[in-house]
Amino acid sequence: MSTKDENLTQLEYNKKYGNKKLEKHASLTAEERETIISWCDDDNDGKIFIHTTQMPMFRKLMKNPLFEVDRWHNDVDCEPHGVDGYLPRHCLTIRSKKRVLTEKQRQEAKKRFEKLRKQRIGA
Repeated sequence: MSTKDENLTQLEYNKKYGNKKLEKHASLTAEERETIISWCDDDNDGKIFIHTTQMPMFRKLMKNPLFEVDRWHNDVDCEPHGVDGYLPRHCLTIRSKKRVLTEKQRQEAKKRFEKLRKQRIGA
């Protein structure tokens, strides 16, 4: 792809070259995209440090109102591609396997979700 083509939108690219996916050059290689979570028992503030350059984790953290940004990581075009910050420890859960519900637990969860849906809709 030429330098001129990098500024095309997906629609403009499709008109010019056919229905192909627009290839954007990633600022980081797959090996460089990572998430690091760090905390120690000595921390009195109860927060964990998170460094991420993985976009799915980046988006999740940006949606969390409790996440405190400490430092942004920008690429050469000044587009954010990573972030360092702090999150309260209670926000992190580590699961070893998928949770399996009993039929009774499933029915109780169904009732709770139906009640929440009614509250949101205002019915």
